[in-house]
Amino acid sequence: MNIALILSSGVGARFGSNIPKQYLPLNGKEVISYVIDAVKAAKEIDKIIVVAHYPYIESINKSYGLETVEGGDSRNQSLRNGVDYIKKNYKCTNIIVLDAVRPLISSELIDFYISKLEEYSICVTASKITDSLNCLDFHICDRDRYYLTASPMSFKFNELDTYLKADSKLVEVLQMYPEQTKVYLNFDFKTNFKVTYKEDIKFIEAYLNISK
Repeated sequence: MNIALILSSGVGARFGSNIPKQYLPLNGKEVISYVIDAVKAAKEIDKIIVVAHYPYIESINKSYGLETVEGGDSRNQSLRNGVDYIKKNYKCTNIIVLDAVRPLISSELIDFYISKLEEYSICVTASKITDSLNCLDFHICDRDRYYLTASPMSFKFNELDTYLKADSKLVEVLQMYPEQTKVYLNFDFKTNFKVTYKEDIKFIEAYLNISK
């Protein structure tokens, strides 16, 4: 069984809104609905579960008819809550973790991330650093040795369950794995825009309008 876990428990402190950004309208639809629609259209996904902030669990149940898990105080804890719920209720082989605030995911990409688990333990969205890179305690930094990562990420479920630590100070799950882990870096998802600030809504709306 392949399961999609959508992380939607953030409260959007940086966004500056009374409503978490994932539930704000984006071209007439909630931001999270773009992610949900893409997952529902994916051929390789058998189950969708949303990790949500408690006040929004009932709304997700009613609006989208999806199973929900209450989130934690950190991203790692929220992900751990989702993994524990899946482990208790399903026999999961592969899992893809998506952010509710990254609305430009497609069903084809979701299937691609799952397919990569036939050969790799992890498939992660990656971006090359194109700006100058500096370090606070050292003058020379070779940006070619570094890259940025983001969701979506797919994992073999049993391995994620083994290595994911809710109390880890590491914010990147990939770094919790052994160094020899076989990882596929997907540098081709260049429109993986995230809603972090209010202006991001307008930017993504404009992008969607010109992409039609």
